Amino acid sequence: MTAKQQRFVQEYLIDLNATRAAVRAGYSPRNAPSIASRLVKKSQVSAAIQQEMARRADRTQLTADSVLREYARIAFANLTDYVEFGRAGVFIKESRDLAADMKAGLLEVSQTRGQGVRVRLQNKLQALRDLADHLGLLRSTTADLVERLLVSLPEDLSREIRAAIAAATMNG
Repeated sequence: MTAKQQRFVQEYLIDLNATRAAVRAGYSPRNAPSIASRLVKKSQVSAAIQQEMARRADRTQLTADSVLREYARIAFANLTDYVEFGRAGVFIKESRDLAADMKAGLLEVSQTRGQGVRVRLQNKLQALRDLADHLGLLRSTTADLVERLLVSLPEDLSREIRAAIAAATMNG
């Protein structure tokens, strides 16, 4: 690998954006997109990127599992983990009584001048979406979408469309 390619690898690790990494490594901004595309496809450069990412993961102990665990902590946080409420009022649980896993779900705990307290959780819906996406729960194949469409059509039209799809599939 050339020195410029090695620099590209180091720059790529900053934000995982190949075009920006190429510019920062000294390649022409005008040609950066095409150069970046070629660089990440080169076996030596690709291997160096993977090796450096593995080293970084070892150093930071950051793994896909740890990221997914954090998403799960946020996604499954429950307000009653942090506060108790009833006729007598709202009471916030003491931070020392919260497990570290539970604290991951908190975005903000603040107190106003009037002694009002605000507890905000991380974005549960986004965390759930991200987990569902990772697990493939939100992916629909074209076949799934077509099947849902056909089910919603009148039976005779659905039959005609199925026949046309089958004929088109058989003919290439």
